[in-house]
Amino acid sequence: MVPSLADRWSHHTGGTRIKWSHATGGRQATQLGARLHESSGATSYHLRQLERYGFVEEDPGRGSGRERWWRRVPGGLQINTPDLQEDAATREATTLVLNEFNRGRLRRQEHWRETFDDWPREWQDASKQGTFHLRLSAGELETLNSELEAVIMRWHQLASDRQHGDAGDEHSQVEIQLSTFPLPDPGGPAS
Repeated sequence: MVPSLADRWSHHTGGTRIKWSHATGGRQATQLGARLHESSGATSYHLRQLERYGFVEEDPGRGSGRERWWRRVPGGLQINTPDLQEDAATREATTLVLNEFNRGRLRRQEHWRETFDDWPREWQDASKQGTFHLRLSAGELETLNSELEAVIMRWHQLASDRQHGDAGDEHSQVEIQLSTFPLPDPGGPAS
């Protein structure tokens, strides 16, 4: 049985663990605990729980024994909104996660904009931001999402074969933020 989203996150009060799960690079429980103002023991427990559900993993290239390094699992995080409909507890936990997830996305966008001038010109030119409004049916939106996900997963596979920090590495961690949802028509339902 696959645990529900509520099971995965219900014990993570305040959503502090999701903040780290999207941070780049690895951390030790002690480092993360200091950053989150928690004991290393409590942080280690939460890291093991996140590992259990596939959000983080031990970094085999760093540390050993008591010096365990943790990193987020490569790839992305998708939250399927049907989880919101399971029951009241799941709706509440999913809403907590989605709100924290979106705050983190906004913080990372703002950080990019604040540090934009510090990046080499090639990265400035390569980055894009945009909003597109289309008139689609629910089925068309589902097809669009599938096509976009296929493109992203193709690039994910290509990038997953690369080792972080190789000598002469010209690559950087890149975030792709994707949200697709209907907008209310003026005077229509949900407006």
